[in-house]
Amino acid sequence: MDFKQTVLEFIQRSQSRPFGLAGEYLLKADDPLQVADFFNVTYGTKVWDSLNSQRKFFNLLRHNTWGNVIGYRIRSARNPQSQPIGEIQALPDVGKQTYMSVYTLPRQVVTPVGSSELAQWIATKEGGIGDAMAKELQFGEIDHVKELQQEMLLSAVDIVMTAGASNTAALANPTSHRIGDVVLESQNEATGGIVLTAINDVTGVISFTKTDGTGANSLVQGTAVTTASRKGMTSLDDIIEQDGRTVAGTANQNVECYNFSTGGTGGSGPTTTRTALSWNAANVFDGAGVARDFDTDYIDEAVETVRFWGGEPDLFLTGTDQQRHFKQALQIQRRYMETGDFVVKRGGEENIPGQRAGFQVSTYDGIALFADVDTPHSVTGAYGLAGSNFYCLDTPWLEVGVAFTTEYFEQRDPIIVGKLAIVGLFRTTMELKCYDFRKQAKIVDLL
Repeated sequence: MDFKQTVLEFIQRSQSRPFGLAGEYLLKADDPLQVADFFNVTYGTKVWDSLNSQRKFFNLLRHNTWGNVIGYRIRSARNPQSQPIGEIQALPDVGKQTYMSVYTLPRQVVTPVGSSELAQWIATKEGGIGDAMAKELQFGEIDHVKELQQEMLLSAVDIVMTAGASNTAALANPTSHRIGDVVLESQNEATGGIVLTAINDVTGVISFTKTDGTGANSLVQGTAVTTASRKGMTSLDDIIEQDGRTVAGTANQNVECYNFSTGGTGGSGPTTTRTALSWNAANVFDGAGVARDFDTDYIDEAVETVRFWGGEPDLFLTGTDQQRHFKQALQIQRRYMETGDFVVKRGGEENIPGQRAGFQVSTYDGIALFADVDTPHSVTGAYGLAGSNFYCLDTPWLEVGVAFTTEYFEQRDPIIVGKLAIVGLFRTTMELKCYDFRKQAKIVDLL
């Protein structure tokens, strides 16, 4: 081999063969080195999260200390004796306001985490994630708050896809329930409802027993089931409801929340009745179980109704699909609008940059619009899910009452744990409260 060459000649020769000059010998080998011959796959300590862990709605509402009482009172009617009188007319009888009592207990939500002692030790070796328990804590914190958010946005209604065998059925939206929830089929509350004992989020199959503990009970295919009580937090969808609606083709559906189904303390509190315009019924604008296209007229009607009842909506909440439909509905107005970005910030969250009305909608009628992926969907008579609901909220009348802020407990003693492991637990105790139902509205049955 002639090494007496210029630098230019060396570069030209090197570029003419794979691997430069060594290529003359590597290409002749029958079994060249490969990656697997000298490299073992290792993984960094960073764990990337591919799940959507946003919790916008949870951040948008105010969180207050629970306080010294369990319940609260809502004035539902004025003093009926207010009236004009003549010059010497006798005074009317003394009247009084009408007060209704509501109580709800704080709900406990937990997220357990843990790691075996061996896994914790191995994770610190080459290729491990480092401190395995620290990673579990990192994502445990995220998942705990995500669960709180999702419970606040569970759907109040569902539909039976298949009846199945006794004590089982498949629902269209099983993620709208939690084990321990009590649901009713149609309005027949005399049966006491059924309590969910198992939920398969993949297949949609639930297992259940009657609340009175007797015999098998079955659900009818194609009928709606509604929520009677929650094991966890009362959801926004439970609160913004009224009796007698047609849901997924089944007429006269009732959705309970708080203690409405028990009649309050000693039976003297609110009854199960949540008929339209009553004090404990919110404003629901539906399509009688038939999904329809999005229209801004529905939004205008919801806003007008809330204002009629003395509210002032300050938050629109919906899913990303209805946000897209909203944008499309307002697109025609873009030519009349000024150009510019407008971002609304609230509760540590901010919506996407956009114009006041245009391709990216940040506000409508002066009300902030936020899209949350956990917003519940309506169910249709076609045994499936429609689009996201659209909520028109007056948030000063909504709050998250916190009895115990999030706490973390950990135990490493194998005698106490009962196994060679490190276990931890996140615990939060809170409830979603509503102090005026008439000042809240939702639009359902949207495509």
